[in-house]
Amino acid sequence: MNSYIIKEYQTLLAGLIALFCAAGTVIAIFHQIRSRETIAEQQRSRRSFATRSVLPNALTQLCSYADDSVTFMSILRREANQRRAPDQQLPGLRPPPEIPTDSVGIIRECIEHADQEPAKEMADLLSKLQIQNTRMVGTQAQLRANILPAIHSLDDYLLDALEIFARASALFEYARRETDEVPNGIDYENMTNAANLCGIREHEFRSVHERMVRY
Repeated sequence: MNSYIIKEYQTLLAGLIALFCAAGTVIAIFHQIRSRETIAEQQRSRRSFATRSVLPNALTQLCSYADDSVTFMSILRREANQRRAPDQQLPGLRPPPEIPTDSVGIIRECIEHADQEPAKEMADLLSKLQIQNTRMVGTQAQLRANILPAIHSLDDYLLDALEIFARASALFEYARRETDEVPNGIDYENMTNAANLCGIREHEFRSVHERMVRY
């Protein structure tokens, strides 16, 4: 009888030891996973800090590009107002500005390491930049053929460039680490501020300002 009881206790003890060992293994694995997650998060944070540190310069270059694009399109817009005949020879124009590709690369890298909302706003900025650049390239091809885009198209192109300026400007506080929040898109006020900073005055470009209400 005693040997039976001892055997049962031995079996129970062995089971408890195995259970504790298994629990210890699970806890060890859990801590390893948490440790790896912590290391991965720290690495992501460092990459985010590194890319965000150069984001203000990238946004400054995009604002400069947008301003140059506005200047280019405003010259065409004034020419369209003064043109008397469709086949009238266009005056010599400087080439349109080129996208600062280094800045685009920096913003793309920031998107990879940023939180959801900042990443979305930066992605929207690059999406608008792509659309604007496609239209700019199309305009350049038309000008080579001595074709001036219609006034309403030029108004759209001006709005494209102003939106890039406004979106880039809206991200400066985030880029400078003054806040971790970003505005949800842009509005009419952002667009009118961009227009004033880029020299698109309402008395001269009334139709452009009128179309800003859609923001």
